[in-house]
Amino acid sequence: MSSPTPEQVSIVPQTLNLLPTADRPSIQIAQAHGKPYPPQEQALGETPTILPDAPICAAFLFLFICAAAGHMTLFRLNLSRGKKFIISGMVFGRYKIEIPARSLAG
Repeated sequence: MSSPTPEQVSIVPQTLNLLPTADRPSIQIAQAHGKPYPPQEQALGETPTILPDAPICAAFLFLFICAAAGHMTLFRLNLSRGKKFIISGMVFGRYKIEIPARSLAG
């Protein structure tokens, strides 16, 4: 294997130049705001607010309650017919755990 020529060595740093420079507009805008640079949009998982979060949590809570009731009803109907379908009971248990978790999150 041969060693790279000086021309090849000088090309590599130019192609991998990812450092911010003053000629990039995003850097100029960030520098105009000063440090620390304020975020332009809200990221996921930040501080929850009442308006969008509470109605969504209430809707999911209602859906989880309905799904838990439906799966337990289905499990009991199948059990009375002599068929023990464990998955319906397991899904009911998942929704039973999800209801208090969703209540505390909202």
